[in-house]
Amino acid sequence: MKKDWIFGIALCKVERFLFHCNLYGSIFFITCISVNRCIGVVYPFYARGRVESKHAKLASVAVWLIVAAISCPVFEFSTLQVEGLKKECLGTALNSQLKSYFPYSLFLAGFGCGLPFIITLISYTGIARAVWKSHGLESREKRKVVTMVCVVILLYSISFLPYHILRNMNLASRIWPKNCKRSAFLHSAFQVTRGLVALNPCIHPLLYTSVMDNVRAKLGCCKGQEEEKPPESIRL
Repeated sequence: MKKDWIFGIALCKVERFLFHCNLYGSIFFITCISVNRCIGVVYPFYARGRVESKHAKLASVAVWLIVAAISCPVFEFSTLQVEGLKKECLGTALNSQLKSYFPYSLFLAGFGCGLPFIITLISYTGIARAVWKSHGLESREKRKVVTMVCVVILLYSISFLPYHILRNMNLASRIWPKNCKRSAFLHSAFQVTRGLVALNPCIHPLLYTSVMDNVRAKLGCCKGQEEEKPPESIRL
């Protein structure tokens, strides 16, 4: 429909709010899963008696509350921009509000994407190190896990980071226009990244279910066996 929004301003704001909730909900839940898997692999004995299903429920509630809270300003900024008979539902803000919206967009990039990415990266690094040092896994299984870690980090980098970087660069070019060709390129590149944000939430769960449960079970089992074995001097 060439961006002609016919559903009214209320649904425009709701749609933008739900988009942000879906985006940052995906990012935060991926981070929670990464931390949970890291604890289960790196600290299996600690997790066995302390990490329960109620903690997952509490974490889920906390994530949704945080995501809803950081997405609420969208109701203030998102609106309809009328040009003749055409009404466009803006994903950011009117040109007159861009300077106020820009700090909020930077906050979303830092708190909503950058911080979770660092936590996810640390968690996966811990998983890779624990698996690589384990004596209970074959070299093929170790390589499989390390490959998965690299793929997940690369997927995260391709999906979420370009979107947030180019969104803020595009906003900056709109607020402080200098080069029309550069602004047009940033706008087109940003539109591409809006499609890429769907990659990670779709592929990430498949990577986990195909590898991590099996590896965590084996690693925990092997560590348990090593813990139960008496020292060599005692056995002798």
